[in-house]
Amino acid sequence: EVRKLVAEKEELERRHQEELQLRMRQQSSSMNQTVEEMASEQESLRAKVSARDEELSKLTESVQKIEQILQDSEKEWLLVLDKETLDKNLLAERLKSVENETRAKDAKVNALKRDLDSLQEKLAEASSAVSRGSDQLSAKESEASASRVQLEKLLASFQEKDRENSNLQQALTTAERELEKL
Repeated sequence: EVRKLVAEKEELERRHQEELQLRMRQQSSSMNQTVEEMASEQESLRAKVSARDEELSKLTESVQKIEQILQDSEKEWLLVLDKETLDKNLLAERLKSVENETRAKDAKVNALKRDLDSLQEKLAEASSAVSRGSDQLSAKESEASASRVQLEKLLASFQEKDRENSNLQQALTTAERELEKL
């Protein structure tokens, strides 16, 4: 659809240039100067519209990249959190099992106590790892929040550029109408 609009725009510009050249040949020298000034203004407006279109395209690409980064980051940290939570749950289950065995087997209390101490140490390491993972996740969430703010700013800028583009399009249309009246 954009290509169609660009093609239509180019066709309209081509027709407009042909009509402008015909009128320029028919009008007096003072009218020639006026038409040339308006054609120059129209060309300037076209250049501005083209520049705005390019800016909008770059902003759109930036927004898409940021959205992809946010999605990838969120998936990665959810996987890390799931794995560490699973590890913690598995270690907690093993610890509970060892504690139950120690109550049932008084004769093996000392040996089981060593196992229990070992498992508690692993649980502490796992808890520490989960805590570190949680801290890292919080940091990533802060980054994601900052990225969201940046995305909102980019979107606001995109909308502003879009409004400016619309204004330039209106100015171009008005200039073309003025040329047609001449």
